Amino acid sequence: MKTIQEHLREADRKRLLDCLAYRFLSDPLHLLEAREYAVEEIMERYSGHMNSFIERLLWLDIDRSDSHVFYLYPDYRNGETLDLVELAEIDADIEAPGLDFTFTDWHESLGCLVADTKLTQDNMIQLLAQYLEQASFFGTEEASKSRRVAEIEKELQAGIDSMRDGESKPAEVVLDELRKAHGLPIPEKDSRLDELRDKAVSAIHEYGMYGRTRERKRILASLKVD
Repeated sequence: MKTIQEHLREADRKRLLDCLAYRFLSDPLHLLEAREYAVEEIMERYSGHMNSFIERLLWLDIDRSDSHVFYLYPDYRNGETLDLVELAEIDADIEAPGLDFTFTDWHESLGCLVADTKLTQDNMIQLLAQYLEQASFFGTEEASKSRRVAEIEKELQAGIDSMRDGESKPAEVVLDELRKAHGLPIPEKDSRLDELRDKAVSAIHEYGMYGRTRERKRILASLKVD
């Protein structure tokens, strides 16, 4: 298996940048934030920014990891979804939680391997696009990313402390308070509608879990891990 950095180096750069731009423009919030620009200009600016980010990633010295593997699994809502796993963990428990690499240093995540399974290899551009989106979530400059990560960690700790102090509220209560504060209507309660929604959500979840488990088993089988 090759590393993320190796796949980035070999990827069709134009296809990758086009995929990133399409995903970026698919989010209405991005269009609202840049509404003073024409769509073509937004694409050009974003593609240029991400191209520079890719170039920086290709020059980084990486810490290769033979135990961490990126792969894609089928997801009903998103087509194919990126996941990162530690091989020993999924060998012990095939449903072990995936790993979040958003906070991870780039030289570490770039050294993770990419599965040789069919779904992943057939959709390599999608995998690389999702990797770049998550890798750049806190910025594309190392110094600014470090500052933002430190801020987030501080906020998370404050949230944990407030929960310990009994300051937490149910999500539904918080949402209703926000709706009232912003003059938005409170949704009416309908137990039958809630029941049907829960069944739909459960089916979508089951679809994703099956696809994720299937791909993980294929990764282990390809490595002959019993």
